[in-house]
Amino acid sequence: MKTNNIILVAPIKSLIVFFMGESGFRKAQISFGHTILVIAELISSFLIMIVFSPIIIMILILDFIRNNPPKKFINRLISIYHLRKRAKQVVDRNQAINAIANDHAIFKYLTRFHSDPKVVKEAIKKSTQYIQYASTDLRDNEDLIKYMMNQYKHRYNNYGFKYVSSRLRNNKKIAHKGVKYNILNLKYIKTATKNDRKFLINVFKFNRSNFSDFTLSLIPQELRHDKYLLQLIINKMPKIIFDINFPQLNKSNLSLIILALNISPGIYGLLPPKLRAKKSLLMAAILSKNNSYIWKQAELIHKAPSILRSDLDIAKASFKKEASAFKLFNHSVKINKEICYLALRKDINCYRYFPKQILRDSEIIDYIYKIGFLNRLKGNSFLNAKGIKLLLKNGKDPEKIYTNSLMTQRRYKCLYVKALNAKPKLITLEKNINYLLKIDFSKLNLNARRMCYTHFKTLYSKSNKKDDIDILEVANSHKQIAEKMLLQEEIVF
Repeated sequence: MKTNNIILVAPIKSLIVFFMGESGFRKAQISFGHTILVIAELISSFLIMIVFSPIIIMILILDFIRNNPPKKFINRLISIYHLRKRAKQVVDRNQAINAIANDHAIFKYLTRFHSDPKVVKEAIKKSTQYIQYASTDLRDNEDLIKYMMNQYKHRYNNYGFKYVSSRLRNNKKIAHKGVKYNILNLKYIKTATKNDRKFLINVFKFNRSNFSDFTLSLIPQELRHDKYLLQLIINKMPKIIFDINFPQLNKSNLSLIILALNISPGIYGLLPPKLRAKKSLLMAAILSKNNSYIWKQAELIHKAPSILRSDLDIAKASFKKEASAFKLFNHSVKINKEICYLALRKDINCYRYFPKQILRDSEIIDYIYKIGFLNRLKGNSFLNAKGIKLLLKNGKDPEKIYTNSLMTQRRYKCLYVKALNAKPKLITLEKNINYLLKIDFSKLNLNARRMCYTHFKTLYSKSNKKDDIDILEVANSHKQIAEKMLLQEEIVF
């Protein structure tokens, strides 16, 4: 066993040898393996803990002080003191209501008014949790509790239900309101009430609360296999299929899993391998109408087994949404021309992952040229430099490509060198003088450089700077640019 506390283990081992003797120690090792060394390491770890425990305690104390809990605690005590003091000064209902309006935390200390329905109503209007301080009679008062339930429509005012009397918590009308905005309130309703399937259907069908902490343990065991109820719950919380109380994930529950995937495709990656191998489940995730997952096809395909990454139907469905997953599919898919066309329509630069024999296909090259320059598809990215090199290598006209290129593409060296050397006038498409000067003029022929220089003078004359500089500066600038463009005959003024 490799020990970490070598400095302490060695001396402890020596002590064991001293008391047992060398031969005794060896016999012990033969009989008990490395148990002796394990004991030595445990002793050393214990000693280290004793040595460093004061330091650890000091660090914890400093962290406690740094976060300032003592000050917060003291401020809290002072606040409680003032609330109690003000509460003692309240002598009638109107004063109590005014005090609650100013600071509703005072209700806790207005003990003489905890049985006053009007004062309690004013308090629970601020926070339904104040019902816990109301008298037992009021917590069993149906009119008051119905009033409190009406406050539940407010997002952060739905936590008082658990303090209501047991009788009213199990009144189905009140219970339904109690869980509508806080599904976790189900834990405060008796099983006998929750055993009513119709009641639970209404609860889940019209619920508006956050299901993030919901578990199936909140509903009776007899109804945890009710498919319709499970469908309603999945619509609110797709990940419930991984709940420990959810029926076993198998063929009999495929429809429920598909429903969950339609709502939240990302859970496909959390499924067990046997289920991820089912085509219907991956297809459900791909075809999901969840907009946030349209651009995350690669995440789904990455989790799919190899057999599904060879499936043409899966590929077609995926590429109808976007093409980021193309590189993850197997060769049998990438070699299919129909699939390649689909992928190119979503992302023209996915040609990078095409097999060599596909990139040698003239029809594929023509299609890249067509959607990249002649009939550019809306929403598609522009062809990158390597893609333009591919077209030029396969005989596409650099002049036409340059003419139909976007501004960024015209600045690719592989394109402008061939295009301008063949047709220098194309440089007039460049409207930015700074980018014009970034051209590598050493790769251009004389005619192309002359045309660049002429176009530079045109752009320079149109520049707003011409009004701010004199003729000598213009001449000097022209001379410098002529030198940059390797035009010796122009360096004469």
